[in-house]
Amino acid sequence: MSKKNARRPSSKEPKSADKGSKPSLRSPKTFLPSSKPAKPKEETLQDKTKRIALDLIKKLPPELREPASEVLIVVKKRPTGDMDEFLMGLFEGPTLEEFREGGFEFPPRITLFSQNIWEESENDPQAFEEEVRVTLYHELGHFLGLDEDDLEQRELG
Repeated sequence: MSKKNARRPSSKEPKSADKGSKPSLRSPKTFLPSSKPAKPKEETLQDKTKRIALDLIKKLPPELREPASEVLIVVKKRPTGDMDEFLMGLFEGPTLEEFREGGFEFPPRITLFSQNIWEESENDPQAFEEEVRVTLYHELGHFLGLDEDDLEQRELG
C-alpha cells in the first residue's frame, strides 16, 4: 500500500474560536471569497510581445522552427545604456553555424523592445503584431547568417 502525504487537521486545533479571540487559519471566514469579483489580469505590452513572438516561432516551417528554438528570446520595454534609443530589436551572439560549432558561453539572443515596436506601430494592435513579426524575423535572419541586404530583399528591413 502506498503512503500518501497530505496535510490533515490537527486534533489539537480548537473546534471553534472563543468570542474576542482572533480567528484561526481554519476559520471559514478566512476562506470565504471576497464580495468583489477579481479583475482579470491585464496583459502587459511585454507579455503581449512575448506571446506574439512565441506564436510566430510555432508557425515557422520545421526547417526554421528547429534552429529558432536555439535562440533565447527576451522582451524588454526599451533599450538601455548606450544602445540606440529607437531600436526595436537586437540580435546578439553567434550565428547558427557558429553556435553549432560550439565553444560559446552563452546562447544566441534576440531582444525585442516592446515599447518602441508599439510606438512604431502608432498604437495600432494589428500594426503592432505585424511589427513584432517583421522585427522578430529580421533578428532571426541575423541568427541564420543573413546580412542587412539579404533581409531587405526579403522585405524584413
